[in-house]
Amino acid sequence: MRLPFTTLAALATGIAMHPACAADWLQSGYDAAHRGVNPLEHSLGAANVGSLVEIANAEFDQKDSVLGTPVYLSAVSTPSGLRDLLFLTTRNGSLLALDASTLLPIWRKVFPDAGGPIHSSPIVDENRTHVYSYGGDGKVHKYRTGDGEESFTNGWPQVVTLKPQWEHVASALAANGNTSGTRYLYAVTNGYIGDSGDYQGHLTTIDLDSGEQTVFNALCSDIATHFIDSGEAGINDCSSRRAGIWGRPGATFDSVTGRIYVVTGNGHYDANFGGYDWGDSVVALPANGRAIDGVPLDSYTPTSYDMLDLYDEDLGAGSLAIIGAVPGSTAGRLAVVEGKDTILRLISLDDMSGAGGPRNTGGELQATPSAFVCKCSMPQPAVWTADDGSVWVFAIRGHLVAYKIVVDGEGIPQLQEQWSAQGVDPYNSGSPVVANGVVFVTYATAMAFDARNGQPLWQSDYIGTTRRQGPIVVNGRLYVTSEANLRVFAPDLIFENGLEE
Repeated sequence: MRLPFTTLAALATGIAMHPACAADWLQSGYDAAHRGVNPLEHSLGAANVGSLVEIANAEFDQKDSVLGTPVYLSAVSTPSGLRDLLFLTTRNGSLLALDASTLLPIWRKVFPDAGGPIHSSPIVDENRTHVYSYGGDGKVHKYRTGDGEESFTNGWPQVVTLKPQWEHVASALAANGNTSGTRYLYAVTNGYIGDSGDYQGHLTTIDLDSGEQTVFNALCSDIATHFIDSGEAGINDCSSRRAGIWGRPGATFDSVTGRIYVVTGNGHYDANFGGYDWGDSVVALPANGRAIDGVPLDSYTPTSYDMLDLYDEDLGAGSLAIIGAVPGSTAGRLAVVEGKDTILRLISLDDMSGAGGPRNTGGELQATPSAFVCKCSMPQPAVWTADDGSVWVFAIRGHLVAYKIVVDGEGIPQLQEQWSAQGVDPYNSGSPVVANGVVFVTYATAMAFDARNGQPLWQSDYIGTTRRQGPIVVNGRLYVTSEANLRVFAPDLIFENGLEE
């Protein structure tokens, strides 16, 4: 299969070719917490974002369209020399490695018989030697970053579902970033559109050093194995269905609590009565993903869980966005989550339900509704700490909304809206990202806003349909993916140097 590529000449727009450098974007949302912030970006900012021009464009045919977000690894030794690489998982499960400057292919792995469409995004491990991608065959595959050679030892490729015809990996692969002493990779499952078939959302945790794995099932969590299609309930299958984990970045890891968090979608919930079904819940697990006797370390479940299930308003349409500790707050580490009911919920990671442990309902610190209803997977909010120490959350809620975390005199934190930008809806928007004080978002076009006041700074021409795809900003460049193409934008150096009017 052939990808048609178009590369624009760098000199035609006054852009110097980008040399290899040390900055990377290894997983969805930049880091293990998926905050969507590149703290190392200093080349592209408010002063020059207005001069962004397109310098390269890779067009995809329908079979090879990309429905997720790319990841970026700099200074990779390849057979064609030292290159900065982009890795993308295609809708049919193939993995592409592209030169980050020209978008020309360096290597490619094809899965001609894989199921689909695949919405997942790949991940590069912290030691930079391997990239991992879901192939649509129920397995995560491990490839050498430089030449794409696949690993077949230590259990690779690793099974993440035994029923790929029903269970889908729409979310990005994730990792803990080697902050707990052991490197773990996380893959979550959901169903296909229509919620049909024998599927259950679950988290597979893979030890990247030993190859051993652990399974946490959102339904029948007392059974820690991969279920089989139409198996025997209580043995190798579960009588309950759904509870998919749909959030775009998948599982979220907090390096301070040392816990991995997943948010489940509509499905049965009975944990508050001693059961093992965790539909429409935020579930906290240790970094190794292992629940003791099927019970997580902590959980949060809205009191409206029955209605969320009945009306297909998955809490798990979004992933947990970790805010962390806020000066003056007495609520400990904070996070937000938003599902299809478009209520943005602020919770404490120190005590998610406020009741001292799992199996409880309610307890959120704040619930902020939106007038916009979206039956879709929600873009992941970006969490940014400004130079003055203030903490901001940028969420797509019918439009891009900027919140600042404020703390009252009693130490109670709240989300306080600061500004909003119209014309950005969750259904067709990529997750926002922040770099050097600028918020980038895609919705038919790519847009940039001043993070503090929402002032529009730049907007591209039409880029195509974006859904789960999101932008990334690294090494002075903006990479934007739609279903039809991948575009690279960089500041116009001639314009910046004052050589043109």
